[in-house]
Amino acid sequence: MDGNSGGTERAIIMTSFQPGFVHTPVTPFKRDYSVDFDTFGKLIDFHLRHGAQALALPMHVGESVSLSDSEQRTLLEFALKEAGKRAAVIAHVSDSGTGIAVARARHAQDVGAAAIVATVPYYGIYNIDDTMNVIGHYDKII
Repeated sequence: MDGNSGGTERAIIMTSFQPGFVHTPVTPFKRDYSVDFDTFGKLIDFHLRHGAQALALPMHVGESVSLSDSEQRTLLEFALKEAGKRAAVIAHVSDSGTGIAVARARHAQDVGAAAIVATVPYYGIYNIDDTMNVIGHYDKII
C-alpha cells in the first residue's frame, strides 16, 4: 500500500482458488427479518451439491443491502464454516463508502475468505476526472 490508507499498512493476501462456477446464494429471512441460518445452511449445501466451485456472498442478489454490517460478517463466517474445504468463499465487501469496504475486506481476510468482490461506493457520482478517486478506493481496500 502507498501509505495513504490512514492506518496501518497491510496488503490483503488471500488464498487462491481455481476459476469455475461461482454461485451467489440468496439470503433467507425469518418472519421477523432476521437471517434464517438453518435454511441458509441448506442453500449452501444445495449449491455445492449442484456444481458450485465457489460461493460469492452476500451479493446484491443475496440481499446484501438489506443486511447490517454485523449480519454480513456473520453470514460470511457461517458460509465459511458450512462450505469448509468443499468450495472457496468469496466475500462481497462493497458499501456506500470506502471505510466500511476496507473494514469488511480486512475481516474477510481474517476469517479465511478466498477472495473479495468490491465495487466503487454505491452513491458516488464519477466522471473521467474522478479516476484517481476510484483508484484510491481500491488501493485502500487492498
